[in-house]
Amino acid sequence: MQQPISYKTATGGGSSGGGAWERCSTRPCLGEVVSAKGHCIKHCDPDDRSRYLAATNSRRGQVSLRGVDLDATFLVDLLQHPEICEQRPEGPIVRAPVSLGGATISGLLNLEGWTFTQSLDFLGARFEAQTSFRAVVFQSQVGLRFIDTTSTAVSFTNCTFEQEVDLSYAHAEPQSLGFEECSFHKIVRAQGFYGGGLHLSRAIFARDLLMPYSTDFLIMNDITLHGDCDLANSELTGFHALRMDARAVRTLGPVSCHSMYLQGAHFRERVKIDCSTAGTVDLTGARLAQGGRIEIQGGTATFQGLTAGGSTSIAGKGLPLPQVSSLSNADAGVLTLSNLDLSRCPFYDAHDLAAITLETQTVLPRTPPTRLLSWPPWAQWRTPRQCVADEFVWRFQAGGRHGRGWQLPQDAEEQEPLRPPPQLDPGQVAVVYRSIRRSFEERSNEPGAADYYYGEMEMRRHDMTRPFAERLVVWLYWFTSGYGLRALRAVACLIVALLIGAVLVDSFGIEPDIGLGESLQFSVRAALPGLDAQGHVDLGTRDSGQTATARVTDAGDAIDIALTIIGPVLFALALLAIRGRVRR
Repeated sequence: MQQPISYKTATGGGSSGGGAWERCSTRPCLGEVVSAKGHCIKHCDPDDRSRYLAATNSRRGQVSLRGVDLDATFLVDLLQHPEICEQRPEGPIVRAPVSLGGATISGLLNLEGWTFTQSLDFLGARFEAQTSFRAVVFQSQVGLRFIDTTSTAVSFTNCTFEQEVDLSYAHAEPQSLGFEECSFHKIVRAQGFYGGGLHLSRAIFARDLLMPYSTDFLIMNDITLHGDCDLANSELTGFHALRMDARAVRTLGPVSCHSMYLQGAHFRERVKIDCSTAGTVDLTGARLAQGGRIEIQGGTATFQGLTAGGSTSIAGKGLPLPQVSSLSNADAGVLTLSNLDLSRCPFYDAHDLAAITLETQTVLPRTPPTRLLSWPPWAQWRTPRQCVADEFVWRFQAGGRHGRGWQLPQDAEEQEPLRPPPQLDPGQVAVVYRSIRRSFEERSNEPGAADYYYGEMEMRRHDMTRPFAERLVVWLYWFTSGYGLRALRAVACLIVALLIGAVLVDSFGIEPDIGLGESLQFSVRAALPGLDAQGHVDLGTRDSGQTATARVTDAGDAIDIALTIIGPVLFALALLAIRGRVRR
């Protein structure tokens, strides 16, 4: 007695996820009955098989191999049956639609140079041996939904697909499914694809590639994509699209993957890339012809050699902040960086750095804490400020007192300090600071530019290629007021100058001695603009009861002149530092 059998895939049923047919009477075969004797196409006799194929072809029906356990030799012989296949010098041409839904294919299968003019459906088929399609032309739809290639690798090489291809919910773990050097004329659907890997290298897509909700390792190196690429809500173990030519892609993501490599990729339209990762996002040498927006959550990103033809925003999402490792040779002038960790990112070699936009949410390295027990004391005299990694690089390379304590935050995984290859000198680092300072000043953010001006002057102070006189002036400028940015330092120097002046005046600046208090008043009046120090010298009273007129000596005149110069300068520097911090 013949029994019907229902076949369902893991994630669906009915027309989209399974099928139902009358079961072959030969046990334990699950194939669909195609003969009057109750046998599937494999177990029926050759005459019944020929009559079935002839009848199917005459009524333009579908050749059913559903549920049949097929070996490769039998399948190839069947596909070359003269009732459905035409032999030509360039290769066999199969002119009937074929369904292998739920079939199991065993044995090495290699089809090369074939042409299928009608649909080929592998819905839920299982491949148990290596299967290869080379230079095959599929003129109608190809259905690979729910296929299982966990036991072997299935590859399509240099094939042409003239109609839609459906890979939805295909399973290829731990093996891979490959479509290398293939040409797709219509939409390719791979929703929910999961497994070891999907290889699409050097393929050409004339329409969209739709892969939402996929979980696999996706390789798209050297592909040409004329349509969109939908990876929304996919969770990939890896995404490699090196040298991808994306001619119409406007959105890539949101996608979660362990690593995303887009080196040399070319996006011709303005694009938004949205990626969450715990590994690396690499856009080395990528080209964004019309700019775009790149959003990254977690991981490490590198934009070395990135070029953009329009404004490009690179932003982090959530915590931890993505860590940018390189902007070398990138078009920094069109970049806006926000919510990123730039503490280990050298800026040197970035193009048009003066036009870069650093939002306040970016994290840059800060100066190491001051070491009190050091010699000379000013060698480790540091005030808190934002730096760039380039300064840490130079100090690390310089060593000695310049590099003591200057170490970047360690990488969370490698626990290694940053040791980038370029050899930097103070002049080069000063250029970086100057460019970033100008970018802040162009946006009228003078307080934000202050730390970068400080860093620029620090590098000028350490630049041994500059004349000694210039370095001496810069050193005095640093020592007395922190380059006009440290008001407390200028006030402290002013107080010290007043006290030293008072002691000198008391010692030999005025005759007879008028006391330290009067000498301090003399110093204050000499240092503050608009006050006459010598006109304020009063008579001093001697112990004998006689009075004598206090006279300012030649040394006192010199002290007066010195305080008259030094005092206003230090006072002005203090006001300058305060103004620099509060101005809009």
